[in-house]
Amino acid sequence: TAATDLGFLDYRSEIVALTWDDLTDAPEGLLLRIRMSKTDQDAKGETGPVLQGAFPGTDPVRVLARWREACESRAAVGGPLLRSVDRHVRLGGALTTNTINRVVRSRAQVAGLTGCSSACWTPNGDCSAKKHANGYSAHSLRAGAATIAYMNGAPISTICRLGRWKPGSRVVLGYSRSVDQWKDHPFRGVL
Repeated sequence: TAATDLGFLDYRSEIVALTWDDLTDAPEGLLLRIRMSKTDQDAKGETGPVLQGAFPGTDPVRVLARWREACESRAAVGGPLLRSVDRHVRLGGALTTNTINRVVRSRAQVAGLTGCSSACWTPNGDCSAKKHANGYSAHSLRAGAATIAYMNGAPISTICRLGRWKPGSRVVLGYSRSVDQWKDHPFRGVL
């Protein structure tokens, strides 16, 4: 999805803090400035690339361009990058960190990525029957981005650099092991 390429953002607080001024056009996509993070308390900031996608529906550059057009058409130029939209399609203020998690959980529900049937979905992606755990959160974007990058052959060193993990991060190695357990299975092609 378009959000996957933003998966190098560490924390929900980084996602909700983004403004339109944090985006800069680049030859192969966008550059995204992260002004401050939990690991950058001095607010030195860091810039990361957002690659233009191959598919229009999931290309983060195209999705952001369409979002910009929608905001500009409602005289909402500048300010927060991610904003609430009410049922009358009016733009509100910046999303909150909790809203980011609710949106991710809800989209996971719609995609069928939980054990919950459509009969027990709630608008925020939780199970109304309290029987089905929905473990998806904003961190799922980060973990998923690293896992997909590794599945597509990206070296761990590159994943660490883009995701701002320490070189050889045990977290990233854990994501790669979840892929390797199937890729390197000794019975692949035997059964």
